Amino acid sequence: MGGRLLDNTHIFANAANTTEYARIDSSGNLLVGTTSTTPAVSNDSDGIALQANGTVQFSANATTTAIINRKSTDGPILQFRKDGSIVGSIGVDNTDNLTISGNSSHCGLNFSTDDVNPYKNGAYTNGTTSLGTPSTRFKDLYLSGGVYLGGTGSANKLEDYEEGTWTPNIDYGGTDGTMSSASGVYTKVGRIVHCSGMLVVSSTNGGTGNAFLTGLPFTVGDLVSSTGVEASGVISYFASMGESVGTMSIAAINGQTYCEIYKGTSGTGAATANHTTFAATAQIRFSISYATT
Repeated sequence: MGGRLLDNTHIFANAANTTEYARIDSSGNLLVGTTSTTPAVSNDSDGIALQANGTVQFSANATTTAIINRKSTDGPILQFRKDGSIVGSIGVDNTDNLTISGNSSHCGLNFSTDDVNPYKNGAYTNGTTSLGTPSTRFKDLYLSGGVYLGGTGSANKLEDYEEGTWTPNIDYGGTDGTMSSASGVYTKVGRIVHCSGMLVVSSTNGGTGNAFLTGLPFTVGDLVSSTGVEASGVISYFASMGESVGTMSIAAINGQTYCEIYKGTSGTGAATANHTTFAATAQIRFSISYATT
């Protein structure tokens, strides 16, 4: 290989021709395959710039830009330092698990075949690493499965959470009434559904018999033995009823999407409400929590 000095720039070429392979410019920068001192920043050429200030820039077109290999043992492949002290590294563990590690007092991550695991001092950790803090929170978490809270058993797995709306109605012995106003909301956490709502009756549509609150957003589960009543709810407000009542409540029935409605009067037990109770203009506000299937 020969070389010559040109305008304070060293140009290196092979002995057979004058093809330039590398140069050291007048500022002491070693340039390989490029004449730019900033090929990565300027994105104007492909090559390597070893700058005299200690900065290295690589730029390659449509191919891997840098390949770094560690042979024989696991451990750091790239080590990062600040003022001479180690602050972290990128390396390999268990032959082919990529690791991102902080220094000995900081946590990191280990990427195995199908898991991302907390990692510190060359080993997995358990129950010591937090994701975010109260004042530095992530935004949204998207999961296709569940989350284990407080333990790793099946009883600790939360698989569902949702919020929504539903439309309650009154059924009179199999005949749906007409409501002038009806609305409901629900929150479902795992198997537990909490519903609340209101309705104002417009017409019984000629229906007779026991009154049922219909339209629950999820089927009532069968969890309580020896009874069809799986949960009780309250009617916290009622007005313009078709008969005098002192208290009112609702009961979720297993395997169904409706509640039985009960009425109570002073000095008597609760009885099932009916079409007489819910005459036109009757209105209620209610809530109930139950387990779904």
